[in-house]
This record gives sequence, C-alpha cells and structure tokens, in this order.
Amino acid sequence: MAKVQEKARAVELRKKGYTYKEIMKAIPTITSKGTLSDWCNQIILTTTQLARIEKNMQLGRDRARFKSIVTNRKNRELRDGQIAKVARMEFELYKKDPFFTFGLALYCAEGAKTQRHFQFMNSDTRIIQFMIRWVEIYLKIPKQDLGLRLYIHKIYQHEHCEKYWEKEIGVSKAKFSRTIFKPTPHKIKKNPNYKGCFRVDIGKVAPWLKVMTWESLFNESMRP
Repeated sequence: MAKVQEKARAVELRKKGYTYKEIMKAIPTITSKGTLSDWCNQIILTTTQLARIEKNMQLGRDRARFKSIVTNRKNRELRDGQIAKVARMEFELYKKDPFFTFGLALYCAEGAKTQRHFQFMNSDTRIIQFMIRWVEIYLKIPKQDLGLRLYIHKIYQHEHCEKYWEKEIGVSKAKFSRTIFKPTPHKIKKNPNYKGCFRVDIGKVAPWLKVMTWESLFNESMRP
C-alpha cells in the first residue's frame, strides 16, 4: 500500500475512533506510532470518537493488567509448589524429632495462618526462647534476622521491659521493632511480673509456606 493510501486509510480509521494500536493492526505496513501521530494529530474528534478511543485504550490496559495478574499467579503457584516439595522432603527427615513436632504443634496452636508470613506471639519467655531456637534449627534463620517486637499495656510503659526481653532471648533491643503500647482502662497493675507479649516475625513467604506444609502433613499423619 502506497504511503498516500496508508495515510488516507489511517486518517479514516482514526476518524472512526480507532486507537493507534488498532490502526497499526489494521494496516500492518505502518510500524511507527510517531508516523501515525504526524498524520492524525490535526484530526478533530467528536465526543463519541474520543469515548471509543478511551474505552478501547482502557480495555487494552485491562487486558494487560489481567495478563500480568495471571502471569504473577502462575509464577507464585510454581514457586509455592517448589517450596512445598522441599518441605515434604524435610518433613520426612524431621517428623520423628520431638523437638520439631513440639514446635510445629505450638505454631499450629498459636501461630498466624492467613497472612502468608510466619508470625508467633506469646507472653512466656520460655516459649519464645523455644520458638526462636526452633526457627534457627528447622527454618535455618538466625535470630538476628528475625522481626522482633514487644506488645505491652501502656501502664507498663516506664518499666522498660524491652531490656528484660533483650536479656532473655539474647538479641539486642536495638534490633527490636518499635514497641506497641496497648491502651487499657486499668490504672493499677494487676500483675507486677507481667512483661508483655513478644512477637517473632519472618517477613518472607517461603518459611511460612514450609510451616503450613509441615502442619498439613503432621495433621495427616495423626489420622487413624
């Protein structure tokens, strides 16, 4: 198709409300949006034509967004499948280890299940110490790399309980996230030995997915 004919056809389609992408699809010999812009930038489009162009551009964006969502989902499913495969092999190695099964049972009882990251909270220092050690052994994450945070009622704010937890778990309080002070209507401390609840966090998906796979396999193994 001669350039003159190409231009005439392109202008005709543009006046019908075609997007540049649609015009290039209809006229494959046009390969440059810059050329199309030069040919069509003087065209005065009606409200209807502009509306059609905007709608088609939005449809194109929506299709691209949907394609991206599908691709990301497939990639996530592939990654999750690989993590679960490794977790199943590890479970066979660990399942007769009472230290492993006790820690897994603890997480099953009190750990986060729906947020796609490992999160465990308790007020008992022995339980927190145990869980941190469990994470180090079975998830291979050193305690210095964990997310650590204290939650405590506001009336205990001036007792500096971060120092207590620092000593108990052996991690500098400088590594802790900012303490969350929970409001309470009580003005009197009912339990002077209370040191708050301590949370252990792993921000990545893989450790949580491993634990969820182990939990599922553990539950299956307990069925008669």
